[in-house]
Amino acid sequence: MTSIWPTLCLSASYYAIVRFLGPWYMKNREPFELKKVMLVYNLFQAIFNSWLLYKAGLLWFGPYNWRCQPIDYSNSSAGEAALNVTYWYFISKFLDFFDSFFFVLRKKFSHLSTLHVVHHGGLPIFVWFGPRFVGGGHTTFCGFLNSGIHVVMYLYYFLAALGPKVTPYLWWKRYLTKLQMIQFVVFFIHALQPLFIECDYPKIYCWIILGHGLLYFVLFTNFYIQSYIKKKKA
Repeated sequence: MTSIWPTLCLSASYYAIVRFLGPWYMKNREPFELKKVMLVYNLFQAIFNSWLLYKAGLLWFGPYNWRCQPIDYSNSSAGEAALNVTYWYFISKFLDFFDSFFFVLRKKFSHLSTLHVVHHGGLPIFVWFGPRFVGGGHTTFCGFLNSGIHVVMYLYYFLAALGPKVTPYLWWKRYLTKLQMIQFVVFFIHALQPLFIECDYPKIYCWIILGHGLLYFVLFTNFYIQSYIKKKKA
């Protein structure tokens, strides 16, 4: 965590793999059958994000103030617990890379949209600033919300990986996208609070979160329009 360069290198490597190296490697190969691997991966991710949700929930439904929460930089149990969950949330962003790697190996290149690649490749960089400089405090609310969304998302992926027999029951996919969009609006509003009230929390990180929320809200909204509204009209 002393330098952002390892994170930048991993994110750049991710981009190179999903955009260039992966498609080149798979060009003359048959798609891999990864059903069992994906079932295990998606179930693990759902459980892991449930744990993150639980750990962050202990803070937000415990000592944390919903309007303004300064960072505890001490070696107290609460301060170290906040730093710990922030760090593991950061690590989870690298585990998310495997979604894209599976798409490449299965030759599902249409799933590697700009939204998907920017979202997965950019998040480790955004999140790195959390455990490095603000290990806890107000903006951990974003990770709390996002972990909850990921529990639902990976359960959906787990069910989808079971095959065609389950597909008719996955009609709620579009509502998952809506839920993701609502998430960005909620944590955008929450991150605004320290800018307008007296709060011992670094405002620069509020601005980072606001920029991050706006960027992904626009990308997810565009994805929703292209995937559901325009396709329905067609």
